[in-house]
Amino acid sequence: MAQSATTTLKDVSKTDTSEIEAQLAALRSDVSGLTKALAAYGQTQGKNLSEAASTQAASVKASGEEAARIAAQKADEAYHLARDKASLAYMQTEDTVRQNPAAAVGIAAGIGFLAGLLTARK
Repeated sequence: MAQSATTTLKDVSKTDTSEIEAQLAALRSDVSGLTKALAAYGQTQGKNLSEAASTQAASVKASGEEAARIAAQKADEAYHLARDKASLAYMQTEDTVRQNPAAAVGIAAGIGFLAGLLTARK
C-alpha cells in the first residue's frame, strides 16, 4: 500500500509539474505578446506626439511671423508719419524765418547767448 501511494504521488507530481510548465510557457508567450503590443503602442504614441508638436510649432511659427510682419508694417508707417511731420515742421520754420528774418536772427542770437552761458560755467 505504501508503494502504491508513493507511485501515485510521483505521478501526480509529474502531472502537476507538466501542467505548471505548460502554464509558464503560456504565461511567457502572453507576456511577450503584451511587451510587443506595449512597444508598438509606445512607438505610435511617440509618432503622434511628435506630429502634434510639429504642427503646434508650425502654428506658433506662423503666428510669430504674422506678428513680426504686422510690427514691421506699423514701424514703417510710424517712420513715414514722423518723417512727414519733420518735413512739415522744417517747411513751416523755413517759411516763418523768410517772413520774419529779424526775429529769427534775434531768436538765434538769444539761443546762442544762453548756450554760451551754460557751457562757460564750470
